[in-house]
Amino acid sequence: MPIKDKYQPLGAHLRRLAGEHSDVTLTFAEIERIIGTRLPQGAQCVPFWQGVNGKPPSRARAWLAAGFVAQPDLAHGRIRFHRQAPAPRGGQPGRR
Repeated sequence: MPIKDKYQPLGAHLRRLAGEHSDVTLTFAEIERIIGTRLPQGAQCVPFWQGVNGKPPSRARAWLAAGFVAQPDLAHGRIRFHRQAPAPRGGQPGRR
């Protein structure tokens, strides 16, 4: 049985806001409250949120599926989630 993705609650939170907000900024503390656990130390680095070499990290499924991309503002301990155009029907965000 697959382990529940701990970032699913974040994706659900963003989906609830997507109809009214194109940008959602959350502090690390707010994200931790939403997911119910502390973020790992790696969350202090841009690749944690955006991936490497154009490939999003697996945790990004949560916000990509909700139609958002993450734009970290690490100096202020927050992440701006910016809503993108919805993914094509039947497609997965980030896949070709």
